[in-house]
Amino acid sequence: MNGRATAPAWRRWLTAGWATPAGLLVRAGLIAAAFGLVHAAGFRECVGILCGTSATSAPPTTGMAAMAAAYVLARFAWVVAAPILVLAAAILGLADCIGARAKGKAGLPGEGG
Repeated sequence: MNGRATAPAWRRWLTAGWATPAGLLVRAGLIAAAFGLVHAAGFRECVGILCGTSATSAPPTTGMAAMAAAYVLARFAWVVAAPILVLAAAILGLADCIGARAKGKAGLPGEGG
């Protein structure tokens, strides 16, 4: 050991590289959290602004349009990007596992051949 304390598990997950299974799952989790936040904040009610209608009796404002755009972007990321990231993490993890197993079998020292 070099005398420094190891980072806690949650910090290792957050600082995981982009092209690692853990990194991909962290990004999918951040997308889920972002969507949950805008949904809980009630941005969904503003989506009608994008079609030219208002769910409230108040006239549409620029802020409502921004909230609607944020909700649509978060929803799109939740429905499209997050599942892709989770599947990519699973495939990458499986490939790493298979690669490590194959490397362990093929590269044994002392084997003649």
